[in-house]
Amino acid sequence: MVLPEDLALTEPERRVWKDLISGESGNLGSGDPRKLASSHDWGADRKIRGHVLAELLRRAGTDELPEIRRVRIRGARITGKVDLSHAEILVAVDFDRCLFEKVILLEYARIRRLQLNVCVLRSLRARGVSIAGPLGIRRSDVRGTVRLIDATVSQSVTFSGSTIAGVDGLALIADRIEVGGNLFLNRVVTKIEPPSEPEVFRATGAVRLLGARIDEQLNCIGGRFRNPGKVALFASSAQVGGNVYLSDGFHATGQVRLLSMRIGGQLSCSNGRFECPQDVALSASSARINGRVAMTHSFHATGEVRLMRARIGGQLNCSGGRFVNPKGTSLNLQTAQANSILLRNLAPDTAGRIDLVGSKVSILADDESSACLEGVSLRLDGFVYDYIAPESPQDVRTRLRWLRLQGPGYHPQPYDQLAEVFRRSGREQEARDVLISKRRARRESLRRWYSKIWDILVDWTLLYGWHPWRPLVAGALVLLVAIGLVFGAQDAGLIVGQSDRISSFHPLVYALDVFLPIIDLGVESSWTIDTSGDSQRAWLITWYLWFVKVVGWGTMTLALAALTGIVKRD
Repeated sequence: MVLPEDLALTEPERRVWKDLISGESGNLGSGDPRKLASSHDWGADRKIRGHVLAELLRRAGTDELPEIRRVRIRGARITGKVDLSHAEILVAVDFDRCLFEKVILLEYARIRRLQLNVCVLRSLRARGVSIAGPLGIRRSDVRGTVRLIDATVSQSVTFSGSTIAGVDGLALIADRIEVGGNLFLNRVVTKIEPPSEPEVFRATGAVRLLGARIDEQLNCIGGRFRNPGKVALFASSAQVGGNVYLSDGFHATGQVRLLSMRIGGQLSCSNGRFECPQDVALSASSARINGRVAMTHSFHATGEVRLMRARIGGQLNCSGGRFVNPKGTSLNLQTAQANSILLRNLAPDTAGRIDLVGSKVSILADDESSACLEGVSLRLDGFVYDYIAPESPQDVRTRLRWLRLQGPGYHPQPYDQLAEVFRRSGREQEARDVLISKRRARRESLRRWYSKIWDILVDWTLLYGWHPWRPLVAGALVLLVAIGLVFGAQDAGLIVGQSDRISSFHPLVYALDVFLPIIDLGVESSWTIDTSGDSQRAWLITWYLWFVKVVGWGTMTLALAALTGIVKRD
């Protein structure tokens, strides 16, 4: 066994070197470095200089030190920076319960694998590093920033249970990283009974994965991402071959941006908490998600959830979610597409605007409570759906209450869409009721008083063209009463002639002559009611016949309007 004399090894360094050459772990002691008040609490008997460690790693597995197949060091205090930039490390490297006082540099290095378990790091800079195996930094504290820009890792990258304090608002920067397996930013999963305080991934500052490529899943279950008022998790344009989990205790204080992300599986945010008040809390605009999107089981967003232009191959499930943004949009799905959308059992304190403008789904599934939430308004212009789920409210009353959540203004398309869905399922009566409600909603937008009066008249008389027979029936009833009154006036001798050429008097023809506008039957002009004796009965009949004239004009006008298409059904 040959020890490098050029490095002037200290006693603990000699011990580690000898152990590694003999195929054992370099064990300098036990204890958790995360609980030390100061690095000096570990004395000189654990001290390894950073440049010595770097030289050991450079020589291990080479012709100079072929005996070392794997470097395993436990309980060491590494002083000074460990600079392995551009180095080729031929062995697997494991650190357990070690304390690194200065930065670890792996920029453009090549290494078989790197594992740091229950360690304390100042920071890690590994731009362009290539790792043939996994990279693991588990249950460790990083007191600065981890930089993995343009890194390539053939297997999984794991930060489970670690805490990254971050510097200048940056915690983990892994833009364009390529991961052959999974990326774990999650809590520690144990098969034994969990501790009272779960060890979860924590990042203070931005976690950036711009343009990353992850072959399997991105797992942030239980992770805590904190960067208030700024971006906490930034994964825009990233590609994930499997699922993305921002769920089961996931908590982001700051924005989560997944813009233009490509996800081969599902996006699960169930039981996740996203907080960015009065701003965008979660954005997956223009994302392509092959599976479903789940925002269920106590999902809570304070701020806007934005899925504009997203394409979702499965269902968008918001059932049981809480979307709170009282002064703005709480759920923005403009021009999004999904197989179905579930809006059931939304939390009672859900508040803000749900924007479905231009979005398209096959199935709309909601419930009565979610369709009529107080504090929620809707934007539905251009929202297209093929069916309403069987277990969702099917009655016109509830569906119209849902449409009225759109707030002020006239929005015809949502009424037409609902009517089309009813019509497609063979429910013509419900479709008609929706279209009638559409016309009544339009009335509220009319500004001129006479337009509103005409609209009310068309509603009462023709039901907007759906009941064109109404004026004819009303006119016929008025005419029958008039005929009866004229017969009575004739019997009472109240009918008198008005000209020298008096035609014969026929009460029925006389009443028709009064009722029909334009058409002159020649009877009304020859006979009249005698009111010279101030007979109250004569005056009442006279006034009623004037009313018959008005009704006749109105009946004919409305009938012609219905027949000629001036008043159209939708």
